[in-house]
Amino acid sequence: PSGEYALSVSVDKAAEEGNLFYVDIEKSGYTSKQTSVNAVAERTATAGTNVLKAIDAKVTSIGTAGGTHTSSAGDVKVIIPAGALKQTKNIRTTLFQQSKELPGKLPSTSFFTYAGQWTADEEDTTFETPVTVHIANTLGFKAGTKIPIGYYNEETRAWEDSGQMATVDSTG
Repeated sequence: PSGEYALSVSVDKAAEEGNLFYVDIEKSGYTSKQTSVNAVAERTATAGTNVLKAIDAKVTSIGTAGGTHTSSAGDVKVIIPAGALKQTKNIRTTLFQQSKELPGKLPSTSFFTYAGQWTADEEDTTFETPVTVHIANTLGFKAGTKIPIGYYNEETRAWEDSGQMATVDSTG
């Protein structure tokens, strides 16, 4: 259920002060979150307030012939060309509206613009050819604006630069 939870962490007095513990927060039907807690011997430590976003309920089955998935709010569209998938997958998108909904903290040099979670049955789905993702330009960027594309790596627990840029088109 929703709410606040206490996580008790015992740190041996002889252990080095300032131990960093990683916490994975998961709930069925919601996006996941990774955070950390700095625990010090004989002190209470908290992971703070964390927000999980409900996963968009709309699912589109797309196979080898390709197809288009649009989120239930209509703010995200994923266009998958023919041949991009080797088998039929259930495609789902969930758009994050605020940085506190993200799976991990953004680097201090980044600003929250647009972010989402794209799933296709299994986590390890690889597209054979590039897919196109359209996100509604709710922030009003001018056409032609370049926005860096990054992704959250759960193994390193960090955001990484994809080396690619998205371009805002004239349709917004």
